[in-house]
Amino acid sequence: YFSKSLNREELKSVLESQTDQVDQEEMDALKSLLELKDLTVEDILIPINEVISIKKSDDKLPVNIEKNIFYPVFNNDENEILGFIHSKEVEQFRNLKTDIDDFLIDPYYVPESTSLFSQLKQFQKQGNEVGMVVDEYGNFIGLVTLEDLIEQIIGRLNQDEEELGILLNEDLSITADGSTSIRELNKHMSWKIPEDGAKTLSGFVIDHIDHFPKGNICITIEGYQIETTKVSENFIDEVKVSRI
Repeated sequence: YFSKSLNREELKSVLESQTDQVDQEEMDALKSLLELKDLTVEDILIPINEVISIKKSDDKLPVNIEKNIFYPVFNNDENEILGFIHSKEVEQFRNLKTDIDDFLIDPYYVPESTSLFSQLKQFQKQGNEVGMVVDEYGNFIGLVTLEDLIEQIIGRLNQDEEELGILLNEDLSITADGSTSIRELNKHMSWKIPEDGAKTLSGFVIDHIDHFPKGNICITIEGYQIETTKVSENFIDEVKVSRI
C-alpha cells in the first residue's frame, strides 16, 4: 500500500480515509504532527504584550500566580532578559526573601522563523521547557513553551470558547479578543479565515486595511465579516466575526 513515498498532503488524505481504524483524536494528532515542519515558532508564540515580566530590582512580584507559567526576569532593559522563574518558584522566592538569581533558569533564545519540528527536537536535546523568541534584529517578541508545542500536536483537552478568548453569540457570530489566534479559531469553528499572513485577528484587520484604525470599522473578506468593537491606542482589543 505504501510502495511509493508519500508527501504530507497525501499522508493526510490516507489518514482521513482510515476513520474506521483511527479515532478522531488520534487522527487529528497525527495530522498536526505532519504539519510541524510547515509551522514556525511565530505561529504559536505568546506575544510580548501578553507576557508578564519581572524587573530584578523591583520587589513587586505578580500578585495572582498562574499555574505552570514562566516569568522572564530582566535587568533594566526588557530586552536584557537574565532568565526565567517558574510560577511554582515565585512563592518560594517570596517567602525566603533570597536573591532571585538562585531561582533563575538560564535564558534560551529561539529565532521566530524556527520550524516547530526543529524546535521540538531542540527542547528535547537541551532539556528546556521555555524559550525567548527573537526577531531578525534580536528583539524579544514573545515566548514559546514546550507545553504549547505539545498542545499544537495533541490539542488542548476540553478547551472551550472562554479559554480561546471567544464568545459564541445567538446569531452564530463570535466575539473574540484581538489577540485570538486565527489558526485556533479556524480549528474550533471549522472556519477558513486566511492564515497565510497575520497570526491574530487584530493583525488580520490591520494587514487588510494597511493602517491602524482610529475607531471601530467593519471589513468583509473571503466570506467573513469582521467588525472591531473595542480599539485602544495601539491595539484592537475585541472584534466580532461572522460567516456570511
